[in-house]
Amino acid sequence: GFWKARCEPEAGDVVCWKDGPSEKCGVVLDDMRVQPLTAKDEESPNEYYVDEDFDPALVHFDGLVDLKIVPAYYSQRMVDDRISNPHGEHAEDCWMIIKDDE
Repeated sequence: GFWKARCEPEAGDVVCWKDGPSEKCGVVLDDMRVQPLTAKDEESPNEYYVDEDFDPALVHFDGLVDLKIVPAYYSQRMVDDRISNPHGEHAEDCWMIIKDDE
């Protein structure tokens, strides 16, 4: 027979899944909630940042058929707002997500 391998995400993993016709991505937090991520602009479509419009949510991974743990590189980027960050000392979390089709 075949063994069925099951891969559960861990804290720090970046996961993507289908939500209807669109794909959602998020980072798994220490408490296993998922913080949604979003791409900020079309010039850098692989750079994802915390989506400030949504709070972290509990996601039931076992019910998501299309769930993928995706390769991603964590870094921080300077906050571009020169009014609230005039000297460039504030940064925001950023994940460079590598998709299958790239």
